[in-house]
Formats: sequence, C-alpha cells, structure tokens
Amino acid sequence: MVELLKILVAAVVGAGLTMFVGDWRSARDTGLLRADGLRRAVREYSSAVSEYAQAWASYSAGSLPSDEAVARTGAELDAQLRRYELLRKKWRVPTRLRTELATAPLGDALCAGWGGTSPGDRAARGQTIDSALADLRDGCEELALALERPGRSHSEMRA
Repeated sequence: MVELLKILVAAVVGAGLTMFVGDWRSARDTGLLRADGLRRAVREYSSAVSEYAQAWASYSAGSLPSDEAVARTGAELDAQLRRYELLRKKWRVPTRLRTELATAPLGDALCAGWGGTSPGDRAARGQTIDSALADLRDGCEELALALERPGRSHSEMRA
C-alpha cells in the first residue's frame, strides 16, 4: 500500500510539473509573439513619423507631405498598446505610452501647424518629435521585454 502511494504521489507530481512547464512555455511563446508585434508596430510608426517630419523640414514647394502613413501606423500602435492595457490591468506603462502617443508633440498635434513656419522652426520641431519618438520607443521596448518574461511580478510596469 505504501509503495502504491509513493508511485501515485510521484505520478501526480510529475503530471503537475509537466502541466506547469507546458503552461509556462505557452505563455512565453505568446509573450514573444506579442513583443514582436509591439516592436514591429513602434518601428513602423517611428519610421512613418520620422519620414513625415523630414519631409516637412525639407519642404519648399509642391504637394504637401502626406500624413496617411502616420495615421495608419499610429492607430496600429495604439491598438497594440490598448491590448496590453486590457490584458495587464495592473500595468501602468501601456496607459502612459498611449498618453504619450496621443499628446503633443505626437498625436493630433504632429500633423498640424507645419505650414507657414520657417525651415528652422520645422527643423527644431522635427528634433522635438525625434526626442519624443525615442522616449516612446524606449517605453515600448521596456513593455516588450516584460511581455517576453511571463510569471514575473514586473514591478517596473506598475510605475
């Protein structure tokens, strides 16, 4: 009877460990995919914004630079961040990043007020936008790293 009990306990412990490792691997793989999607979205948004700001900085005549790519990639990045805001309700970083994305110098202010300014003012505005983009990219990378590491407390995400 004691031998049977030992075998049953070992089988239950083994099954429990197998389930735990399988769940952890699944969470890790999901986190890797989510982090990759976030990195892609912020890279595409950053590229679109940089190209838009550079087009305005060098603008002299002709058709105005299009903000279509900025709007599209910004909406995609916002959707990614909104997903993590919903999935990780205790994490404050996705909300902070969405706020950065929606406020000046990014957000609606990004595509307004370029006309009628001097080339020097446009270049200075481009530098301000580049700085805001760098902060946004750094925050998204911090979030991506947390998504890749399931099962940890991630206290840095709550700040």
